[in-house]
Amino acid sequence: MKTRSWLSTFGCAVMIVGCSNTENENPKAPSQCGDAICSEDESIAICPEDCYRSGTLQLDLDHCRAALSDQELAEAIALGVAFVDRLTVFRDVWDLGSRLALDASVAPLQLAYDPEGDVISAPFSFDPQTGTYSKELPVQGSGSLQVQFRFGTSYQCGGVGTPIRDYLFRTESYLVGATVKLGSWEATVGFATPGPLVELLGMGPNPPNPFTMGLFEASNEMGKQHQKWAFSVDQQLPGPIRIQLGAEIEADHLQIDDEQIPITLKHATADHGTAQKLEVTKWALHFDGKSSSSSLFGSVDFLVRGGALDYRGRWVSGTSSYPELILSCPN
Repeated sequence: MKTRSWLSTFGCAVMIVGCSNTENENPKAPSQCGDAICSEDESIAICPEDCYRSGTLQLDLDHCRAALSDQELAEAIALGVAFVDRLTVFRDVWDLGSRLALDASVAPLQLAYDPEGDVISAPFSFDPQTGTYSKELPVQGSGSLQVQFRFGTSYQCGGVGTPIRDYLFRTESYLVGATVKLGSWEATVGFATPGPLVELLGMGPNPPNPFTMGLFEASNEMGKQHQKWAFSVDQQLPGPIRIQLGAEIEADHLQIDDEQIPITLKHATADHGTAQKLEVTKWALHFDGKSSSSSLFGSVDFLVRGGALDYRGRWVSGTSSYPELILSCPN
């Protein structure tokens, strides 16, 4: 088995099968690949046009590559490499989604300190018709993350599992005309009328006016709410290669920074023109908020058929500094 490094830490890869490559000493600058300069945004395996991203590539294809030249082999494995490269966008999904979940979990507390403000820090847009928070993902092509918070308990304002369509990050959603007097460990709150989400303060639909609440208790009820993330990628790359991915996660609470959250695959298609098709044969990925080194853990197995070479792939993330990709013969 041949093992090659196929990525620099920040830039594009410096190992392309069949090419003469020179790694730039400054990892944030473009790297040289054959006759082409690769930018940080390029991510395909065919040299000299494009580059790999971070990871380790192991080739175990000697028994099935027949008389393929190194350049022909590079073109044959481009689909598998491009597919797993897109999986790394899930780290962006975790960074964005967990930040929004944290914002939501502490929204009542933050509003006690800033009752006139909008206390969302994550860069999401909001659709009040569906209660969906959306953010485009940093990919070539199209990609998006959509987060929906749902009631975790039955309230007058909605039953368990019902989408929360009122905006979570402004005081008016909980109390209209609120005034807040802060103490060292508590807040005394007066208001004109209850807002649509007043029950998420934990004192029922008609709290006393005024009422006093401990600052560290302000978000207790909010933490019981549920969340669902849906994320997708549709990318057209040189080759031509097209990759489409869709996945979801669900959690029955908002504090997810110290848990493992399974990622459910909804669909995955990848093709290299009309010649090659990729099929995912096993999916076992999860987010791990407890890890300090990587948020994405697990493995994905796939099979590529067609073109000059059929092969299997296994991509593993979280067990070493970089993801690992192993490509082997199908039998």
